[in-house]
Amino acid sequence: QVSMVNTQQSKFIEIVKNAQSKNLGAANDMVRGGLLATRSKAICGLLQSKRISAWTGSVDNVDSNSDGLGVLSVEIAEDVFVKTWNNALSDISDNTLLQPDSQIFADASVLKKGQKVNFSGSFISGKHCLQESSMTLKGKLSEPEFLFKFSTISGAR
Repeated sequence: QVSMVNTQQSKFIEIVKNAQSKNLGAANDMVRGGLLATRSKAICGLLQSKRISAWTGSVDNVDSNSDGLGVLSVEIAEDVFVKTWNNALSDISDNTLLQPDSQIFADASVLKKGQKVNFSGSFISGKHCLQESSMTLKGKLSEPEFLFKFSTISGAR
């Protein structure tokens, strides 16, 4: 079970890294658009379900928004992030922000930046297979921030 999950995460990272490296030599945004489409198709092929389990990463950010809801970002490979939204307006339909009375909020609140973690949850579906929060096409490829609804998180042993 564990090796299968880690294989899925490794393949996911490989797909994203492949697009990151090709982006470096991209002559223009049309090329980048093609790279994004190829990456999206590969990710959708890999993730039959958007729900993932026992992935690993390191804490990039533990914070809260102005309403006191939890904001969390985990780096799963260099410049590859899975994260909640950081504001209630963007999050209105995705519900990724952590509710203060939830177990996930309590578990996340004790984590420190850079700490290794294991986590589970669901990616948010989007136009490019997975919802991603970068503002630019270049950002979507070079430092993707995949929106994620965390169900569990814990410090890695």
